[in-house]
Amino acid sequence: MPGHRPGRHGRTDRQGPARHGFRAQRRQNRTGDLLRRALRRLLRRILRRGAQFMAIISNDGWWGDTPGYKHLFSISRLRAVEHRRAIARSANTGKSGFISARGDVGQTLGWEQRGVITAEVPLNSELTFYTRYGDCLARISEYILLLSVLYYVAYRYKRRNHLVK
Repeated sequence: MPGHRPGRHGRTDRQGPARHGFRAQRRQNRTGDLLRRALRRLLRRILRRGAQFMAIISNDGWWGDTPGYKHLFSISRLRAVEHRRAIARSANTGKSGFISARGDVGQTLGWEQRGVITAEVPLNSELTFYTRYGDCLARISEYILLLSVLYYVAYRYKRRNHLVK
């Protein structure tokens, strides 16, 4: 039957979310966080291989006229600064525009505005610390914090036992 391909566990696409690995009723889904983490790693890998600018194509219509699509545009500015790459962002109903490598916003089109905007997108092939190493500073900080907390707990435990004797 056309359109019927078996998914996981022998189910077909029309019989449920087998192909997406998503069950909302029994377990909490963490695909959003995992997807964001995987996309950050993928973006860094692409930039390390020589990409000189970034293009973001987004479907912001499901946000409605809320602060959500503005937040996504702000996140795009953060990505531009992290990697020192200019960004051309196109959203079908959200905010489209150009962002410089410093995070400065150029021409934009707002919510549900139709039009064409053009700008020169400067190319950059230099790699930033974040592009090369990712979140290693955050991981190192987490380990240092963990070791500090363990040291503090051990110190307090030892001191408490010392006062009892």
